[in-house]
Amino acid sequence: MLALATRHHSPLVVASSRGPAGLDAHSLIEASALRGGPFVHAVAPARAVLPRAAAPRPA
Repeated sequence: MLALATRHHSPLVVASSRGPAGLDAHSLIEASALRGGPFVHAVAPARAVLPRAAAPRPA
């Protein structure tokens, strides 16, 4: 992921603070610091909010 961001000249990467092993923000922050790559910013995972289905109307 960091290589892709560097290839596209991205100065910033935003990642979920809890993600798959190796792709969570904390791992990316550490790897980026070691490589001198783009700045990685951690964000809390967002919850998907689904709209409520409309109640069926009586016929």
